[in-house]
Amino acid sequence: MSRKGQSAKSGPLRVKGGFGRREKSEKNQSPLQLRQSLLALESGLRPRERGGKLTVALIWPGSYHAGMSSLGYLWVYGYLNSRPDAMAERFFCSESELNRSVSLESGLEVGEFNVAAASMSVENEYWRLLDILWQSKIEVERVKRKSGPLIVAGGVGVWSNPWPLWQFVDLFVLGEGEAQWPSLVDCLISPMYLKADYLKRLELIVERVSGALAPALIENRPEELNLSNLYQNIKVRPASLSYPYQSSLLPPVSPIITPKTEFSSSALVEIARGCPWGCRFCLTGFLYRPYRPWSEESIIKALEPWLKKGAKVGLVSPAVAEHKSLESIIDRLYELKIWVSLSSLRLSALSENLARKMARGGLKALAVAPEAGSIRLRAAINKNITEDEILSSARLLALSGLRRLKLYFMIGLPFESEEDLEQLWRLVARIKKETSLKGGGPLIVVSVANFTPKPHTPFEDEALATEEEMRAKGTFLARGFKGLSGVELKLDPPKWSIVNALLSRGGPLSGELTRQLWLNQGKSGPALKAIGYAPTWPDHEKGALVKSWKIVAAPVGQTFLEVEKSKSAQYLNSSPCPASLNCLRCGAFG
Repeated sequence: MSRKGQSAKSGPLRVKGGFGRREKSEKNQSPLQLRQSLLALESGLRPRERGGKLTVALIWPGSYHAGMSSLGYLWVYGYLNSRPDAMAERFFCSESELNRSVSLESGLEVGEFNVAAASMSVENEYWRLLDILWQSKIEVERVKRKSGPLIVAGGVGVWSNPWPLWQFVDLFVLGEGEAQWPSLVDCLISPMYLKADYLKRLELIVERVSGALAPALIENRPEELNLSNLYQNIKVRPASLSYPYQSSLLPPVSPIITPKTEFSSSALVEIARGCPWGCRFCLTGFLYRPYRPWSEESIIKALEPWLKKGAKVGLVSPAVAEHKSLESIIDRLYELKIWVSLSSLRLSALSENLARKMARGGLKALAVAPEAGSIRLRAAINKNITEDEILSSARLLALSGLRRLKLYFMIGLPFESEEDLEQLWRLVARIKKETSLKGGGPLIVVSVANFTPKPHTPFEDEALATEEEMRAKGTFLARGFKGLSGVELKLDPPKWSIVNALLSRGGPLSGELTRQLWLNQGKSGPALKAIGYAPTWPDHEKGALVKSWKIVAAPVGQTFLEVEKSKSAQYLNSSPCPASLNCLRCGAFG
């Protein structure tokens, strides 16, 4: 579920005192001065000389703060700059003070690179790719481009559904970067590729790179020109790292650290890929199957360059506490006098011992996701956690010295009733009471997203709530939160959520919404009006959409999704993914 916005007007309401606020002194800097000041604060990998290398403009369709907090984006940057035959420079698209059409490192424009590769994870930010191309004087429409860099898009958003960017992108790389970029770079620098024309180059990439999808090749096949039925004929299997991991492979780790990130001045390291729990609304729990933890030794080894420098460490995973060696990893880092942060935490996994370790490390802020207020609704979405576990864990966090606790919830979920909404704010009130210690306890920040059905999940067929329904639920919640001191409520704007949903499940025509968002600079209302959107669209009716996203072959089979959907209607939980080669339940290993 996407919870990050992209502008004050089209994104979610901002939390007071939020992370990553811009310093006042930066507002008076020129774009060049701001670039120089950001680079001066960075430690680690330094800008490289171009010198005949394959050059890649690495685009993040959001702020510097968000991009430098993304381990996937950082890994690609580090990998490209670790090769003697390639180099990458960074572009960030939503900082008004930065000139988004020039790179952070050298100030070169996108058009001066061989490849422009964008990491697309948040649907509402797709339009920013078009904006940066336009500002760089590159034709936005793929079929109108006669020259310039190869436009590549990856990331979990287009991995799950490439259609919203189909007419703008030359190449999609669907899947996990480590399983694609080595062979992609090898192909891009090969003599055969360099001598070929446009279509032949794309053919070479698709032949050699797992998970590669080139729209122009498909459109060049007369028998498949009917794009509305294309998903029935084409299945692209995304690339993924095999498990168990090769002994020589190390987990992704930040090549650069900076104070201007969510994990200020911390080296991020992935401790596990995917999530074992399989919440039925969540892309991560299904696209990144199976759950694959990295070994303790590989994690420590990957961090060695930063540990020698005494850098802080951020342990990253959708389910950090599920790693069986988490406490041992933290102990080893503490022995080296390294401060540790966690990306998130499942409350049912918190023990008194782990809470003490977190307190010792000085952890002051943490995000957790109960998702729903009632045990019944949590069972429907496969969030197997009781209220007692939530409350006892929240108290442990407060006792450990936590100063800020962020709670993620969703409204508009399947099977939701007004009683479930009431239970949500009542649960928050109990959490606040449980964490109110002498001296105040942590600030409780409640982030409430509108449920948007995602492809390749058990809820992919569910109805999207209308704007009117979303507003009514938000108003009901806001009334319940009145009078709760020490609690801040953040609601996603309904139009923003509708755009997210239309793009996440959109078919061949969804590119027009991407275009209109660009023309209207991310403003949801005018973009929706321009495409003739109405609350009678099939997106708001259960099972009414054509599953055009099935052009992508998900790692789990459709039968498994149907089983999980059926269990949801019966309020039954499923056991977590065991990360075992002997498990054939979902089909990811088969």
